[in-house]
Amino acid sequence: ERLYRRAVNWSEGQSDNLMRADEAVATTQNYIDAKKADGLDTGALEAALASYRTQIAEARVFHDQAVAVLDAHSGFDDAGKVTDAPAARQTLADSGSVLSQARVRIHNAAFALRQAVRDFREANGLTGER
Repeated sequence: ERLYRRAVNWSEGQSDNLMRADEAVATTQNYIDAKKADGLDTGALEAALASYRTQIAEARVFHDQAVAVLDAHSGFDDAGKVTDAPAARQTLADSGSVLSQARVRIHNAAFALRQAVRDFREANGLTGER
């Protein structure tokens, strides 16, 4: 029951991370637009942002699968109490697996995008800006 609650909390936290990922897309796109207007070559940043979007979309698919598993709560009642131990274990295993896959994609996407922005700033002498 405690592990089910942890999985639900993980899912909710990951939903917040996915919302922040959407905000990062908008912020990065605005940055690219501004630097493009300044006459800088933003091709590498645009490619990194496209890759980021793809990875976040993949993460969202895994996250949605986990939400569906947790919403079905096989082996648990509506209050999160175990009603069928083997089914409950399977629910936790299935949700944990897809939540983990989503987390890895979110993490890798964010790391790669941050690195691309860092490289762009360094290559264009913009290291002091945020």
